[in-house]
Amino acid sequence: MEYINEWTEVGQLGRVLVAIALGSSFVATIAFAKRWERLGRWAFWTHAVALLGTIGIIFLLFATHRYEFQYIWKHLNNLMPMRFILSAFWGGQEGG
Repeated sequence: MEYINEWTEVGQLGRVLVAIALGSSFVATIAFAKRWERLGRWAFWTHAVALLGTIGIIFLLFATHRYEFQYIWKHLNNLMPMRFILSAFWGGQEGG
């Protein structure tokens, strides 16, 4: 299947950043529990950068109206003013 004008690379980057964030959070938790401060700090900052990168990608996709991503398609439309994009980001969070 050929994708024309779709941002598949951004989706792959997002998946990699989420995996890095998850893995580094586990490493940070174990490192701090074992009192390995240097490794814990390194893993914590890796987690923070990966998480902020993921959030940045989502906001980029919202701002550019990339509807090929399900999250964007479900929570955004062309009539929505830019000031509601922050609300759209939080609108898809599950939980109660």
